[in-house]
Amino acid sequence: MRLNKIANLVLVISVSVVIVLVLGCKKQPTSSAAGPAFVPIDTSNLQLVTDTEEKERNTLEVEVRALARDGDFQKLESMADEFRSSKSRFKNGAWKLHSFYSAFAHYQVINDDAAYADLINQLERWASQQPDSITPCLALVEAYHGYAWIARGAGTADTVTEKGEQLMELRVEKSFEWLRKAGKLQARQKDPAFYATALHAFLGANVDRKAYEQVFNEGVTNAPDYSALYEYKAYYLFPRWYGQPGEWETYARKISERDDIPDHAEIYARIALFLHGLGYFYQEFSGDDQSWEELKSSFHAIEQDYPDSLEIKSICCLMACKLYDYKEARAQAKMLDGQVDLSVWTSQTNFLSAITWLNQDDSTLESQRQQYQAKQHQTN
Repeated sequence: MRLNKIANLVLVISVSVVIVLVLGCKKQPTSSAAGPAFVPIDTSNLQLVTDTEEKERNTLEVEVRALARDGDFQKLESMADEFRSSKSRFKNGAWKLHSFYSAFAHYQVINDDAAYADLINQLERWASQQPDSITPCLALVEAYHGYAWIARGAGTADTVTEKGEQLMELRVEKSFEWLRKAGKLQARQKDPAFYATALHAFLGANVDRKAYEQVFNEGVTNAPDYSALYEYKAYYLFPRWYGQPGEWETYARKISERDDIPDHAEIYARIALFLHGLGYFYQEFSGDDQSWEELKSSFHAIEQDYPDSLEIKSICCLMACKLYDYKEARAQAKMLDGQVDLSVWTSQTNFLSAITWLNQDDSTLESQRQQYQAKQHQTN
């Protein structure tokens, strides 16, 4: 199997705030016929949140890898069974089952060939001891996928050695072997993660688009509420992979309109959250007015269903700031109630910079918003 030589895939979480601060005296907000005067956002009682939702997900992944290295396969089976049967979710609505399997794919965290080899040896022991279980098979699909990228390296395509590419191909083949074994067990065990895991394994493996769409459609039919399906496909549609400029965005908007999919109104925002986590959202999002309005609506749908997620409100606030939608950013900032999610803002300084910008008068912010939109229209 010949693999595409592609651009750097280091998944960098981009959380810096690019805010234009206006120097000098600020005008005081005044009342207008359009509505009451804006009440500045209070920053006197900030609470820096370090026990973030991101940390909770990472902690679960660390636990899963530790159990695998220790050979506690029964605990892993019980954990996966519970996540499948109860459809356990984090505060933001993301499936815990997805983090369970992703724990084995995160080559940026494991980041060592020998450590990966040891982990895979343990997973293969697990699979040999429980040959009728789909769980170790899917874990191995993800593990060999990550192991393949360790072989390739994190550089751009022109930095990949012939040896690295050959080793990557061998490891991708192993990933596909375990995927085929999982496919035989899927008819009996019905793991909702199977289809998304397959789509993840396809990434970078030069899988035919028709075959990719077939697996995606089967996933929508059999596991329509497993959000990773839609997230992986959006990434697949990036120009760096197999899509055209803007194709992921069109897809995300259309899939969010399908009322045959549970919680379809949330899908666009879930895709945006996923791409934000990868560090690619801002460079790939068109900034189109209608698209942003639909994305905001999708965020509001998630916030209604998962009101306790500080992360969702924080990311929506940050996105609104970067897109110069000061009204939405203000609304989200007020809902934060002084809580600063450091996995999103990275520092108190970044958060305060955003609030300083938002506390300017409406006319200043509206002027900046219009300038931003004019630039976006020229670019698009």
